[in-house]
Amino acid sequence: MREEWVSLADIYPTLLDLAGTAGSDTEADGRSLVPLLRQDDVAWPETAVVEFNGVNGLATTMVTLRHKHLKYG
Repeated sequence: MREEWVSLADIYPTLLDLAGTAGSDTEADGRSLVPLLRQDDVAWPETAVVEFNGVNGLATTMVTLRHKHLKYG
């Protein structure tokens, strides 16, 4: 089991990597999850930013910052 924080922004770079186009000139936010899936020993950020801008008309906006075991937000 891995303990790294990942984001939905990591899905697109992961798909590009799996398709063999990760080195293309397409820029994307996030990082490929392929090294984590392969159980490689990689340096991974210990901080994650989470945003929620409401759903189904709910006008609530929340931002959370996670660093290791700490959570602010």
